[in-house]
Amino acid sequence: MSGVAERPAPSDITVTDTLPPVTLAERERLLTAPRTTAAHRALMAEVPAMRMVQTGGRASLDVLPDTLSVAAWNLERCLFPEASAAHLAIHAPDVLLVSEVDHGMARTQQRHTTAALAVALGMAYAFGVEFHELGLGGPTERHFCTDDFNALGWHGNAILSKAPPERVTMFRLDDHGHWFATEAGADPEQPRLGGRMAIAAVLPTEGGPLCVVSTHLESNAGSDHRGRQMQVLR
Repeated sequence: MSGVAERPAPSDITVTDTLPPVTLAERERLLTAPRTTAAHRALMAEVPAMRMVQTGGRASLDVLPDTLSVAAWNLERCLFPEASAAHLAIHAPDVLLVSEVDHGMARTQQRHTTAALAVALGMAYAFGVEFHELGLGGPTERHFCTDDFNALGWHGNAILSKAPPERVTMFRLDDHGHWFATEAGADPEQPRLGGRMAIAAVLPTEGGPLCVVSTHLESNAGSDHRGRQMQVLR
């Protein structure tokens, strides 16, 4: 089983300023559904946020300079948005590509961590959902939980830019339920709906439009699997 998804056309992705939450009825179906690849694919189709990119923040520039700086960081949930922003500010990036950022998770105090980074750095952002997490995370993360529930349960990747992103879209890299389906080897302690994905956007620069991509490949798999995921983005 390759588990690599067909790349969705950009027309399949909706850009919005608000991601609709998972309803109580949807959550009940997620919790009681059989842990199979087929069930996972059906559930993915039922959750609208899996086909959306949320944009927000406020850009500080209309156009990026011809020579610019780009930073990429796997923030591992982004437990400390302001401290992370202060660390980044030293390097003054024009563009920031981040992965593993929370939105409405107990372990990060239910915050939209990408939005907090954007405010601190004077950037606009585009955020996409990698997973809807059904639990509070792994054992080391539960120490940070201030509640015993997730307000939204979103976890994903984002692009932040000092100039407003254009032509924003998302590419899903797998859909077989690597963290949901028992047959795919899912971890029962961290049940999640979703899969690895990439956010793409075109940014205006003085030298012309620049396409940037923020992605997160599967950590719980071999290099062959990650190679197939990269093929989706070609």
